[in-house]
Amino acid sequence: MATTLTKPIAQLLEVCQSPEPETHKETVIHVDELVSRAAFLYEKIRNAVDYREDHLLRRGAIERMLKRLLVRGAKSEAVAKPLVIELIRARYLNNDALPERIIGEVGVILERYIALWNAAPAEVQTNADLFSWMLGVAAREVEEAVAPSPHIDKLVESMYRSLVAHIKLPSRMTDEREKNTQLFIAIHRALVQSDLPTIRYKLFAVYAPGWKTINPEQIGSLGWNIASIAQAIERDLSHPIGESFARHLKRDAAAFTVLHDIIEERPKEAAAVLTNPLSLEDRVRRACQLRYKRAKEKLGRSAVRSIIFIFFTKMLLAIVLEIPYEIYLVKAFNPIPLLINVTIPPFLLFLVAATTKVPTKKNTEAIIATVRDLVEEGRTMTPIEIRRLSKPIFSSIMLGIAYLTLYGVTFGFIIWGLRTLHFNIISGALFLLFLSLVSFFAIRIRQGVRRLVVIERKENVFTFLFDLFTIPVIRAGRWISIKSSNINIFVFILDFLIETPFKSLLDVTEEFTTFIKEKKEEVL
Repeated sequence: MATTLTKPIAQLLEVCQSPEPETHKETVIHVDELVSRAAFLYEKIRNAVDYREDHLLRRGAIERMLKRLLVRGAKSEAVAKPLVIELIRARYLNNDALPERIIGEVGVILERYIALWNAAPAEVQTNADLFSWMLGVAAREVEEAVAPSPHIDKLVESMYRSLVAHIKLPSRMTDEREKNTQLFIAIHRALVQSDLPTIRYKLFAVYAPGWKTINPEQIGSLGWNIASIAQAIERDLSHPIGESFARHLKRDAAAFTVLHDIIEERPKEAAAVLTNPLSLEDRVRRACQLRYKRAKEKLGRSAVRSIIFIFFTKMLLAIVLEIPYEIYLVKAFNPIPLLINVTIPPFLLFLVAATTKVPTKKNTEAIIATVRDLVEEGRTMTPIEIRRLSKPIFSSIMLGIAYLTLYGVTFGFIIWGLRTLHFNIISGALFLLFLSLVSFFAIRIRQGVRRLVVIERKENVFTFLFDLFTIPVIRAGRWISIKSSNINIFVFILDFLIETPFKSLLDVTEEFTTFIKEKKEEVL
């Protein structure tokens, strides 16, 4: 018996079934294939030493290119063309696929941001962090223009409309706008793993209504202040309920991910599948198995990239600092600590990748039940309840003391073990650095598999003790990763010493190859 679809799912289906816009009648942008190979290789090297999730690489590349191209006094039209060309060369966009008009559209986008920045007070224009904040937002809008993803936006909207009536937040949160904003942010975090610049861009469009259609010349008269807008958005992003909210949406996010896979696979048949309970269950099982397999494969790739990232950005410190310290200060070289520092981190990452298991059949059945709740009109959805924003002050203080004590016990035990193995202060510090970073990256690269797990893990004494003593190390690794991302020496060398002359060389090479082809055509 066929079922009736809920309105949000029916709207999602409609968007996914709409045909792609045709561009074959327009003049498209072409770049030389030989030059493209060189640019693509450079981007592979660049991404290896600056770890990002796969779906964030293009946006990160756009932001990096804008930092180089959008210098003071630069005109939008002079930035748009080289930006689009570079993206195609590096294969972030397909060659011979984008119409030439897209360069003009990117130029209009950049012109708006330039006008907004120029309209800011003089003291604001000297704020480098705020300029970087704006570039991140601009990069996301440019990405949306050159590689639109209406299906993803509709997926987020569909999940929002499906859940908004079933969210129960703390009684203190009476502001409807606050509730809706936090739900929107939580969905972006849980469903599509959006990074901060992406969420900032989405919120920016709310705080600056009509932004996409505004005339750049009118921006100054509207009184929009980039600093005040950024401050309001950061308040939303740092809301005390934010991270907890996203975790509570894990089950529904997994269900929507699988649901989107089913629709994308065969859009024209999706309506018949979704309205037939037996067909739906069968397709969900197949989609889950395919997702599990892809997540496991991605886990392996992420582990390799993480090993390369840690080696190039952190591990060379062992050779640069540890050996000179032992030879010239300690006057005795002990190879064992160096060997441990160089081999243990890659081995741990390999171990994590090899031992991470795909979700069980029971997990798949739980996703099936959630998908049916979301799809079928009339089914009762379980409310998503978040009990409170924060703990009482006394409880927070006591828990903070206990947490600090746990840090002391964990790292104290590790340091005792290192002293037993005759680690000196440099080799010991490097071991703690590598251990913390690898532990954090191990958790991070597992997220592709873990985010599909919707059933609670069975706790026992051993898992509790394991979590108890590994959390301080993982949290330390997270802090180090965030703080050290801005001082990556290899990224600095590539971005400021190599990229500009390399990209200039590619421009000259492409002009020369075009010239040779023209001369060849004249002869023939």
